[in-house]
Amino acid sequence: GVAALAEYKWSPWGEVAPLHLLKKYLQCENITFWHGPLPIVSFVHSKFSPQTIVDHAFKHRVAIRCGDFKAPRLLKKWGVSSVVRVSPLHYNTIHDIDHLIRSLDDLFHPQ
Repeated sequence: GVAALAEYKWSPWGEVAPLHLLKKYLQCENITFWHGPLPIVSFVHSKFSPQTIVDHAFKHRVAIRCGDFKAPRLLKKWGVSSVVRVSPLHYNTIHDIDHLIRSLDDLFHPQ
């Protein structure tokens, strides 16, 4: 979870690429995710449906989506019918991704 990121090596400028931080978090959580050359990460969680994750994020004012994104055959090949999709762009900061990660962590590890 978030605690595992505390040991993450930050750049000399105090920040890392937002997408890289998100992928590191998902790896720490052992969450299955996919990414390619575009700044998009799709993932599934073993306990929470994509819709549950999106609804929870929305309550924390985080805009992410879920669905098949016009790729049902590919998702079927991966063994899922829907994924959560995070698509950070050039205007998203490391703080935006940190807020997303904390909202996910709130769902995955309730206190």
